[in-house]
Amino acid sequence: MKNKPTFVAVVLAASTLLFANYTVLKTAGSHPGSTGAPGDLTCAQTSCHSDAQVVQDPVGINTLLFSSSDSTYIPGQTYTLTLQVVSSHTSKFGFELTALRDFNNTNTGTLGILEPIRTQLINHTLGTDLRTSVTHETAGTVSLSPGFTEWKMKWTAPSTNAGPITFYYATNCTNNNSLETGDIIYLSSFGIKPALTTNTDKVNLDDINGLTVFFNRDLREIILNYGLYKPAQVKTLVSDCKGVAIFEGVSSLKSGEQSEKIKLSPEYTKGTYIVRIIAGDDAVTRKIIID
Repeated sequence: MKNKPTFVAVVLAASTLLFANYTVLKTAGSHPGSTGAPGDLTCAQTSCHSDAQVVQDPVGINTLLFSSSDSTYIPGQTYTLTLQVVSSHTSKFGFELTALRDFNNTNTGTLGILEPIRTQLINHTLGTDLRTSVTHETAGTVSLSPGFTEWKMKWTAPSTNAGPITFYYATNCTNNNSLETGDIIYLSSFGIKPALTTNTDKVNLDDINGLTVFFNRDLREIILNYGLYKPAQVKTLVSDCKGVAIFEGVSSLKSGEQSEKIKLSPEYTKGTYIVRIIAGDDAVTRKIIID
């Protein structure tokens, strides 16, 4: 019994230390994958902001400024993003932002830091996709003026046309009570599109690398997924390695995201085949192995 006070003191000290570390971890950046994007969570979760109210598409709270005035991008160019938050009576803020292709919700472009003391890059894996986000540092949680803050970062567009892209971002307006309760999470998104080329008659596939082709062995079907930047006459061709056509689709007007299935007869032998999508003046080719 004489040792009890010492034991209690040690437990209390350890608890205080753990709580302090826990608070610092939350302040020093969000949990990776808390943007509210497709497949992501938000900060309203256990060990973060467990009872936070989540507000989707808030009006007058979140504003994302994209340095291209018409919200378009040119492959390979770098742009400035400014995320602003207005919330009266809030003195401590947090955020996380990521960029995904609309076509398949995968990470696209390259996020970068402009305010290294206030912001940082974090990563998480979703399936086979490595998603990069920008979030706050401890110094970036303090309001810049009463009820207002902003964070600046940069984003370099992918080297090829990736079609429509959406920035997903979550902001946290806290009550600064050093607990994980009583806060509000605001979820927003901002879309951009590729800039038009000088040849307005040309049709571009959303991403020359975005055509996915695979073979369903059980159903003996070739399945194609792709997207179109604007309406176009589209035709699908499949040939063997010698150039002999085994399928020639009918040209038809299509737009937006597409999923096409080509049923193969049993007589087609195993081997490598060529799938070609022709859309207006543009075309893209993929190889596929049928086994």
